[in-house]
Amino acid sequence: MLLHDGDNILGRSRAADFVLGDRSVSQQHACVHVGPRGMVIADLGSATGTAVNGRAVTEDVRIMSGDVITLGSVRLRLLDGVFHATPHRHRWPDVVHN
Repeated sequence: MLLHDGDNILGRSRAADFVLGDRSVSQQHACVHVGPRGMVIADLGSATGTAVNGRAVTEDVRIMSGDVITLGSVRLRLLDGVFHATPHRHRWPDVVHN
């Protein structure tokens, strides 16, 4: 999942920029903003929370290559501006880029 400049919405909704087909992910779960100063992630009031490297996101958090982002039970690794799904519970999440 290649991030674009500006806001990137991650969630279960088909209207999200990146659709994550997992019931633990809220319709609009988190937003990654990509700007000239780097990338920042914010939780959008999700029911199951967002974490960066195991730490809960309670305010905007700067993210960088190598970070592991957890949305509900879905784990994504950020490498050079691209999210890569990582297996959880021995299965890969369904990820769709709109």
